[in-house]
Amino acid sequence: MDDRAWWAGSIDRSVTDRRSADAAEMQDPHGPARRVRAGGRDMGRSARLLAARARRAADPLAIDPAHRMAECVSDESVRLAPGSASPFGGHVTGAAVQTRDREDAERLWQADDQRFARDLRVAPDAAAVLVAWAQALAARAARVADAAVARRFLHEADVKFAVARNLAAPGADALVAWGAALAALARRVEQTVEAERLWSLAAERFSTAARVQPDRSVALLAWAGELVARAERSADPADAARLFAEADAVFARALRIATGDYDALCDRAAALIAWAHLSDDVDESDALLDRAEEVARTALRIAPNETYTLACIAALRGHSEDCRAALEGAEAAATLPPPEHLAADEDLAAVRGEAWFQELLARRRPEAAH
Repeated sequence: MDDRAWWAGSIDRSVTDRRSADAAEMQDPHGPARRVRAGGRDMGRSARLLAARARRAADPLAIDPAHRMAECVSDESVRLAPGSASPFGGHVTGAAVQTRDREDAERLWQADDQRFARDLRVAPDAAAVLVAWAQALAARAARVADAAVARRFLHEADVKFAVARNLAAPGADALVAWGAALAALARRVEQTVEAERLWSLAAERFSTAARVQPDRSVALLAWAGELVARAERSADPADAARLFAEADAVFARALRIATGDYDALCDRAAALIAWAHLSDDVDESDALLDRAEEVARTALRIAPNETYTLACIAALRGHSEDCRAALEGAEAAATLPPPEHLAADEDLAAVRGEAWFQELLARRRPEAAH
């Protein structure tokens, strides 16, 4: 079905549902007010559906009309039921993140702020509104080039997370989002002491989230990812090694919960390879590559054609033919990264001058298809 037809149908169904009150309710003297409020709720459901549809749209040109239509439906739902929270507060964030027009993105962010502020006045669960608002601010900060402005948005997000916690104990997802916002802020502050304080707070949020939901790996994987990012940015090799070690321990905890998480296995293998790059001790580097290969082979049982990581490990060990076999296997299965990635990947530096590698690159370039 055409997307525009689907959106129009959603609105029509909401209006039809709103008009289909049964005869008994029509006799109720309070019926009209109830039906108006119900109509607001029905249109609110349509706003949520339209926003979800926009997020899933394959055609980028279809995203903005969907969000605009959802925005209009949301506003109408609040007009019909002014005592209820906007169903669309925060959904504008998705459109603001995806649009490439800076002025349009700013308009959408401001619309989000207005809806959140309105929701705080009427929503029965103010903590949930504050958490959603904080997440929107963190997303906004990620799109800002000016570090000072990004810091301001992240500080605002931190305050809103804190106020929400004072109102109600935060759930695991809120804690993970809070931890990610604090980590983002730590990356942007200039004072080392303040950055370390923020990193510690982020780690505490991730750790608490893992305790709140011990059967889920989301918090642990977010924590491990932040530790790896810190390690890769560290100028101190000893500090970087410490952070890689911490990250690997957290990855191990996460994978005990989600043993078949392919992405987590790949991320852990990549972190071990980066750690091996860092080490000047040949024996330690070899041991780390052994662990990385073990993790990569576990991932390979889930996705047998994804052999690129094994190719990288073979190249780092100087095993040119093993690297070639893994790369050509991935090429045959169409799982190789783009040629630009292959040409720039430092893991493959040892084979970059090989004739077979240059031939593979030539085959992968777009002009080779013509």
